[in-house]
Amino acid sequence: MNKIYKFFWLLAVPLLSFMVTGCVDEEDYVDLHPRIASIAPVRGVPGTEVTIMGRNLAGISSVRIGDLELDAGNFRIAGDNSIVITIPEDAEAGSQQVRLTGSSGSSVVNFEVQGAVAMPDYVIFNDALHADWEAWGGWGGVASDMANNENPMEGAGTRNMKISWSDAWGGFQLHPTNPNPFRLADYSRVMISVMGGAGMDGKKIHLFIKTTAGTEGPKKEIVLTEDYVSYSIPLSELGNPVDINELNLQNEEGGTLIYVDAFGLD
Repeated sequence: MNKIYKFFWLLAVPLLSFMVTGCVDEEDYVDLHPRIASIAPVRGVPGTEVTIMGRNLAGISSVRIGDLELDAGNFRIAGDNSIVITIPEDAEAGSQQVRLTGSSGSSVVNFEVQGAVAMPDYVIFNDALHADWEAWGGWGGVASDMANNENPMEGAGTRNMKISWSDAWGGFQLHPTNPNPFRLADYSRVMISVMGGAGMDGKKIHLFIKTTAGTEGPKKEIVLTEDYVSYSIPLSELGNPVDINELNLQNEEGGTLIYVDAFGLD
């Protein structure tokens, strides 16, 4: 028995020695892998500046958006915990994976690249109301802010029209102050981008035109969502007006709030 005991002891001593000296103490382990904690904003058009927060970001040497490798001029390291990137003009629209890569590995986060905002040829409102137009009084408990900076539309400046109605079937009117600020015959459609306020999903508004002669055209229904939706409405669906004396937006239910931008003729 003594010989067997000695034999196993001779095997055990070097094995224990290897286990003690060969293992790495967890306290000595340093995680240098890049880690992403957040991205802001989470969506934007090309040209948007985006900040990514996390840790171990100082060693990032490569940034990709989808299949697109960013040039060095399109990102800058702002410290070990943040990196700032600019969405390039040729970034593909849609949900894209942003990948940060360094010598210790890579980390990914999703970002939604939005398509550039299509502006009408004749702009009635984008960031400000055209000088040849004015807002009339409206009806039905309407209130409007023509220089609102809440909920700006990406790619369309920093201000929008904020319009609310306290009553059902209220109206908001835009009127050209110059009798002929444009030739309506040169255009074929009305373009407008609309977003509903909080809790407005599914509520409806209507756009319609009233001519100088007092003819009121058909009403085009717009269903609200809590994000901007751009509409292109043929003038043929608005009664083929010969001119425009009023551009009207009308709600259905009381307590309706909307934001409007990129509004005009195309």
